[in-house]
Amino acid sequence: MEANALARTHGKVVAGGRQPPYLAVGERAYVRSLANQSSSEGSHARSATGHLEVWTGNESARISASASDTLAASARIPMQDPAWVQACAATLHEHDRRRFVSWSDEGGSHAMAPLVQRMSGERGRWEIAGLHALKEPSDLMYRDAEALESLVAGLASQGYALKLGRVPEDSPTILALRRKYRGRGLVVCRPAESYPYITLDSSWREPEQRLTSRRRSDFRRSWRRAEKVGPVRSEILAPRGDEVAPWLERAIDVEARSWKGETGTALAHDPRRAAFFRHYARRAAEGGSLRLAFLFLGDQVAAMQMAVIQDHRFWLLKIGFDAQFARCSPGVLLLRETIRYAAEQQLESYEMLGRTEPWLAVWTRSEKRCVEVRTYPYALSGLLALACDLGTSVWTRLARRFGRRP
Repeated sequence: MEANALARTHGKVVAGGRQPPYLAVGERAYVRSLANQSSSEGSHARSATGHLEVWTGNESARISASASDTLAASARIPMQDPAWVQACAATLHEHDRRRFVSWSDEGGSHAMAPLVQRMSGERGRWEIAGLHALKEPSDLMYRDAEALESLVAGLASQGYALKLGRVPEDSPTILALRRKYRGRGLVVCRPAESYPYITLDSSWREPEQRLTSRRRSDFRRSWRRAEKVGPVRSEILAPRGDEVAPWLERAIDVEARSWKGETGTALAHDPRRAAFFRHYARRAAEGGSLRLAFLFLGDQVAAMQMAVIQDHRFWLLKIGFDAQFARCSPGVLLLRETIRYAAEQQLESYEMLGRTEPWLAVWTRSEKRCVEVRTYPYALSGLLALACDLGTSVWTRLARRFGRRP
């Protein structure tokens, strides 16, 4: 198939610069000075003047303009962006305890732990906002290693029993937790679900050429079937904040017409997660990072993607296709187009998120390994968390032994 056989229109409706929508600073629950805190641990030693703040309830969702800009620019994954965190706080944790722990200094350095205790979750355990509902990778938010260490020192001194799920294995957060909880508690790391990614170079501007001959043949067959329905084209859009709503609703509608609609897992059937993505998409569009992609067969939308560009990488957040076009593999055709787009934009990688599945393994065998991190402070909070975890483990084993779901 010719490289230009599929007509592509990459919409360039990019917002001009970040416009922070999160400006107000709420009432401080308390401020704890960390002045002259020092560490003698090798190259990480530092003496810093800063303060730890804890924001609770509705105030937890409010982040200062300077902090939001700093943390957004430093985020390695979308889940570290204040836009993501604010959307989680606003839509997913209305009935949960919210406690955003923030560290900052006079030099403009910031770090934050957006924590929640779910009412239906583990007793005494604080986890990253959005972790349970979205199942995506997570991490603490920080400008640099020094700010991260100061934040973690504050968490350890306050005896937080933490649960950080799907933390990238190479995250400095893991080492910081081990260092700062030393002598104050236990830090336990377990393997968590990895996700696939592609390291991009110029060869990925023709993605199908990276496939085996058999897979290229399958791809051409899908293309011919799609052409029988109507002219095939893709659109990759970067809408402004005030342009997001109609395109996002179109994407949600397409997803609902896939197997996700039949199983009830589509956003159209999940008001809480739908509210999150609407909120987040608007924030991401205001910052210029949102991308919405569609594959058209004639005038019908056959597949969609929602993604963001963060840290010079393309992050695939949502996918869906219309089941009536399943024989054309529209999701695969659109995936080819967005991989090509990311390569043409000279991005470093294409992060597929989710989990490794056979249809994605066709494109890459590379996986980003993640870990789940739990802390057990030498305090009542740690003892309660340990008892809860042990009880859950025993119940799970018994349920499996007697054939019941935990």
